[in-house]
Amino acid sequence: MKKVMKKLFLFALVAFAIGCSKNEGGERGDESTYLRLYYSNLVLNAFNTSEIIRIDTDGQWKITSVPSWCECSSLTGYGETEITITVKPEFVYEEDKNAIMDVTDVLTIKAGALTETISIYLNKMRRFYVETKGELENVLADYDYANLYSLNIRGVLNDVDFLFIYRMMPKLRYLNIAEVNITALPTQAFYKSTNVENLILPNTLTTIGEEMFYHSALKTIVIPESVETIERAAFCGCENLSSFEIPARVKTIEEEVFCYCRSLTSIEIPANVKTIGDGAFSMSALTSIKIPTNVETIGNEAFSDCESLTSIEILANVKTIGNNVFSLCKSLKTVDMSACTQVETIGQYAFYKDSELRLFKIGTGTPPTCWTDAFKGINPYSVLKVPSGCADAYKAASGWKNFASITGLDE
Repeated sequence: MKKVMKKLFLFALVAFAIGCSKNEGGERGDESTYLRLYYSNLVLNAFNTSEIIRIDTDGQWKITSVPSWCECSSLTGYGETEITITVKPEFVYEEDKNAIMDVTDVLTIKAGALTETISIYLNKMRRFYVETKGELENVLADYDYANLYSLNIRGVLNDVDFLFIYRMMPKLRYLNIAEVNITALPTQAFYKSTNVENLILPNTLTTIGEEMFYHSALKTIVIPESVETIERAAFCGCENLSSFEIPARVKTIEEEVFCYCRSLTSIEIPANVKTIGDGAFSMSALTSIKIPTNVETIGNEAFSDCESLTSIEILANVKTIGNNVFSLCKSLKTVDMSACTQVETIGQYAFYKDSELRLFKIGTGTPPTCWTDAFKGINPYSVLKVPSGCADAYKAASGWKNFASITGLDE
């Protein structure tokens, strides 16, 4: 009897072990205890054709239904995963006058017995072809153009057409003119424009003219790589402009191009840029800036009154820091000019009232000439780092007395 009981016990133990092994292996996820999604809805359109969603679960998950006009980067997976939802290209634009422009469907995700859904909204964009300049109004004659929210135009346009967009389409928020054959927009085509917020510019464009978007409602813009010139104050006062990519061919950032862009928190200055004009980024919302090696000139007040700016790195071997270049940057903490070995002059009020400035590095051996109050009002405990062996020269030089201590870069 004892032998029988012993065999039964061993049999049960082996069976239990096998069951545990299976649960830890190929059958994982059958008993998910939670399923969380971080979005309840998505909105897709011509300017935003894809979105990333995160699936959070402790088991196997599966997408069981997808809108017919969407594609998913993955339909199954295990545990926490990010997937991309993308609109199929053929559904982005619509040329049929009677077509439904806004469609909604549901994406369903299951993990074991748990189910979650995401509502996906697709806002299609009306597409029109303009064969003759000045004929946009006639092309749109059969449509309620005053209430159009989004528009894609191909073909050709002139100043008459842009004036029509400006005056007669008050509800237009999304405009795609990538396939319009034009090298320059009409003078001040979007000057103080209150309608277009999101814009894709022509692929053939080479110049963005002076004050083109001055104090407009612009939020996002796609600029082609063909653009070589952005003229003075082109985007000045675009307070809702949150992102911007300067094309690689641009060599000069003209005067006041991005001043008063109070939502612009970051920007990358291309390697080809040689000149940053007066007031180019003044009163913008930049939080940090890196000035590349090819820059030769930084104009007066180029970054003045940037109240969110915390750090500056200048890789360029500039000879002059202009007047008021970084003045009134009240959050500025660090300036790294250790790569600048040939600075000759630091202009009047260059870092005036940068009250949080704690660390300033410079790579020039001979102390540059500092004009009136270049560092007046900086933090009283600020530290100046200079090339090894040059600390005494800086301590003796006029204009460098506002620093609490002056030591070598290698100290």
